[in-house]
Amino acid sequence: MDLSYIYTLLSGGVSDKLTVKRIVRGLQWTAAELSDGSMGIAMRYPSETIPRMHNDTLVGLSAREAAEAVLSWNQEESSEAMAVINAWYNAPSRVPVRAQKYPYTDACTAGFDTCGKTIGLVGHLRLGDDVLAHAKQVYILERKPQPGDYPDPACDFLLPRCDVALITGSAFSNKTMPHLLSLCGGAKVIVVGPSTPLCPALLDCGVDRLCGLSVRSDEAVLTAIAERAETGYRYGDAFRLEK
Repeated sequence: MDLSYIYTLLSGGVSDKLTVKRIVRGLQWTAAELSDGSMGIAMRYPSETIPRMHNDTLVGLSAREAAEAVLSWNQEESSEAMAVINAWYNAPSRVPVRAQKYPYTDACTAGFDTCGKTIGLVGHLRLGDDVLAHAKQVYILERKPQPGDYPDPACDFLLPRCDVALITGSAFSNKTMPHLLSLCGGAKVIVVGPSTPLCPALLDCGVDRLCGLSVRSDEAVLTAIAERAETGYRYGDAFRLEK
């Protein structure tokens, strides 16, 4: 399995006609603004133990060249590249026509029967109160586990048992997404969160539903992520894209 395939697919669909205008590193999120005013965000991973692919910044590069840095092992740079990817795919003018807008407080599992099912949550996800109430078993798998969570190495053991897997979109930035998808087998897979690109081609890569954020080009979202560690949902629209 070519683990880089998903990232090549994502970056290859990004325009080379636009450039990266601005990168903003927030407390937990990174934002990217393109030359057409579109903006995207992604979970920030600030580690820079490996040299960057593109010196100090992605600003000034074509959007496609910047997006290719998602394969960088400098995690700060790959987070910035993922924000560029989301600025392209999740821009209000480019959200796929068949994507459905929905209130983020609604369950992203709407239409999936979780009653009596084994559910895997990769990351702490905001779901409706009753979404998992009748599930047979719920595994919460976390890189930084809290009481009751399983540490992320348990993914290899527990995800193959799941009927439904919900995976945080931040797994794109830290490059665990290809491996996580390979573990899900016949499970229904939902990728959710502001880091999730609304890229239809991902629905042919083992994903059944994408739940992402389309950010309005608004200085308020930059303030929210830079000063208050907010996700930006108050300044955008949540969309659901599925097969």
